[in-house]
Amino acid sequence: MNARVTGLLVASGLAALVAEVVWTRALAAALGSEAHATAAVLGVYFAGLALGARVFGKRADAAAHPLRLYAWLEAAGAVGGVWAL
Repeated sequence: MNARVTGLLVASGLAALVAEVVWTRALAAALGSEAHATAAVLGVYFAGLALGARVFGKRADAAAHPLRLYAWLEAAGAVGGVWAL
């Protein structure tokens, strides 16, 4: 894997981590408990990972350009994340 792709994957992971922190803080303010907010955010995050693997796993294996598919899914996730704020 070349350095550019690696850098994009690292940036994607950092963006996901920032989104988790933002959602945790917002939910903690609404719920009044940081522990409950953290549990809820992590639960939803992992459920999203599992659902994505279930829905797109076979499609990714069969894709002619799996990295392009990943880029489109990342873009859709970014748009959805920004829209949800």
